[in-house]
Amino acid sequence: MISATWTSRPRASTATSPATTSRSPADTPAWSSTSSPRSPPGTVRLGLGPRRLEWGETPVRLHFGDEATTTLTADHVILTVSLGVLKASIDEDVSATGAIAFDPPLPEFKREAVARLGFGVVDKLFVEVEAVETPELDGGDEQLASAAPPAFPFLHMAFLGDAAKIPWWMRGTESVCPVHAGSTVALAWFAGREATHLESLPDDEVIRALHSTLESFLPAPPRRCSGAAAGATPRWRVKRIKRSGWATDPLFLGSYSYVAVGSSGEDLDRMAEPLPSGPEAGGTPLSVLFAGGTPLSVLFAGEATHRTHYSTTHAAYLSGVREADRLLHHYR
Repeated sequence: MISATWTSRPRASTATSPATTSRSPADTPAWSSTSSPRSPPGTVRLGLGPRRLEWGETPVRLHFGDEATTTLTADHVILTVSLGVLKASIDEDVSATGAIAFDPPLPEFKREAVARLGFGVVDKLFVEVEAVETPELDGGDEQLASAAPPAFPFLHMAFLGDAAKIPWWMRGTESVCPVHAGSTVALAWFAGREATHLESLPDDEVIRALHSTLESFLPAPPRRCSGAAAGATPRWRVKRIKRSGWATDPLFLGSYSYVAVGSSGEDLDRMAEPLPSGPEAGGTPLSVLFAGGTPLSVLFAGEATHRTHYSTTHAAYLSGVREADRLLHHYR
């Protein structure tokens, strides 16, 4: 998400126009109350992917789309893209999916903070299940028809010994549990390389892995009729699945930040430092490098810019309030 702010001359007041370029909590009904009802029509623009940001002179220029078909200018830009997008943007190949080309490049202190901080992947896998009971030949059909369907259990798993039947990535989750007691929708969490691998799999392969897991931990009860094979039918069948895909989404390229080995809270502070930067941030004031440089050309918000609440939704919100206050104080 990008907010671009235009100011009139003289600079007595400011008018803000957010240009939303990615899915964010603000796009969902639960967050609709955070959007100003007084925004003029056309100030919120969806579906624009930022590809280039020219911030060396006034006004700042934002280029959107693969062919830079849309360009906006602004006195100030509040950049709230994810740390994953910023990591892609400091690579040598800025043509990578999701990357933003900064002109001039981000200063060294900002690039180093982006590189040192960690950006992990956590995905949810929702599974809709249904009970599949094996009919019995001694009148079991009538008994099943009259019995209430069984509840899917809260399944917590520990993998010991030979578990080759269950794929390696499936063994990366600790549980498959209903979202609430009695629900036919279960939830499993995946993190790290297991989560990234899960995103790459087709649905049918994920469903086969789930069936293997459920058959191993929840085997079907044996039939009581003579001569029938015992445990031949799985008790639970997966009807469909739904999963998140944070690592492969070009608007995020991961889930949320963490303080990795070699990084610190100071890196989170550097993430929040606006550009042009001052000497206290370890950068060269760009007013020296660019005669037309305007203070606070680019401001940074998002969960990875909050020192104490990083990796949370409220950090993203609070950092946005922080940068709005920074602009307000700038014009007082």
